[in-house]
Amino acid sequence: MHGDEDEQGRAAVAKIVVGVDDSEHAHGALRWACAEAHFWDDPEVVVVHAWHYPYRNRRSGHTDLKAGIEADAHEALDELVATARSAAGEGVTITPSLIEESPVEALLEAARGADMLVVGSRGRGGFKAALLGSVSQQVAQHAPCPVVIIREGVLAPVGATS
Repeated sequence: MHGDEDEQGRAAVAKIVVGVDDSEHAHGALRWACAEAHFWDDPEVVVVHAWHYPYRNRRSGHTDLKAGIEADAHEALDELVATARSAAGEGVTITPSLIEESPVEALLEAARGADMLVVGSRGRGGFKAALLGSVSQQVAQHAPCPVVIIREGVLAPVGATS
C-alpha cells in the first residue's frame, strides 16, 4: 500500500480505482469500492470507464460514429458517478475517468499510484475466457497494486435499497 499507517496501525489508503461499464457486476464493484472508502477514512475513489472506437482506419470518415460512441461512454460514466456519489454520501471523493483504450490497459494505467484496484467479474469461463482471458484475470496478473474482484450477484447495484 502506498499510504502511511493510521491510528489503528492499518496501512492508509488514499486512492481506490474501480473499473466500470454498464453491467451489474460493475455496479457491485462500484458499490463495494464506495463502502470500502468509508472504512479507509474516505480516500479518493476513481471511477474508470474505458471505451474504444472499434474501427481504427482514421481515413474512413466515420467521425460521427466515433463521436457517438464517446458520447455514450460519457453518459454511462456520468450516470454511474452520480449514482455512486449519492450512494457513497459525505466524505468520499468520486473522480470520473474516461479513457479511450481497452479496459485492461485503461485500468492498469489508472492503477499506477493507487492503493487498490476494484473490478467486477462476470464469472464467464469456457473457450472465450481461455483464449482471451478476462479483464479481471488480466488486471489481477499485471496490476501495480492489490486487486479486489467482485463476483456478479455479491452486492446489489449502486443506489439499490434493501
